[in-house]
Amino acid sequence: DVRSTAAGALGRFILLGEMEALPDGLQMEIEDLLLTALRGPDVTAVRQCCIESLGYSSSEGIHDLIEESYQAEDDLLRLSSVHAMGHSADPLWTPFVIEELNSASPAMRREAAVAAGELEIRSATQSLIELLEDVDDAVRDAAVWSLGQLGGDTAERALREVAETDEDERSEERRVGEECRA
Repeated sequence: DVRSTAAGALGRFILLGEMEALPDGLQMEIEDLLLTALRGPDVTAVRQCCIESLGYSSSEGIHDLIEESYQAEDDLLRLSSVHAMGHSADPLWTPFVIEELNSASPAMRREAAVAAGELEIRSATQSLIELLEDVDDAVRDAAVWSLGQLGGDTAERALREVAETDEDERSEERRVGEECRA
């Protein structure tokens, strides 16, 4: 758990390095540590956090590592690769993210929804609107967040409808609760 948490926390420093807010060479040191852990015998959770953190990096070879994780048979590594795609700010991942919005896995749909918002994939707006009706709460929440990131008239209308529906449902729940207490 400690190694996973540490690997995940290092992503912030890679992002700072990408923004040139770290001393020279520190970002490379951090990336080297994460790459060593990623390629080592660590448990999947550590490897997941490494790939997610490395997603912030624009260093040579990181794109290939993300794609390699995406192609892995381990579903957890695939989830983390989509997470890393979102961190990357690289529009080349758009087709992968859009495809995963329709995944059979709720966890993958959630990761893809967040990545779509992080990557500002405007072409995903309609798919995200459809995810507002998903059976999984986390997927719906991710779709709401991403639509908020994307903005635009279509996203705003959909979010207003969700807000109004939620308020109507809460009002109905209050009414039924009052009737039961009476």
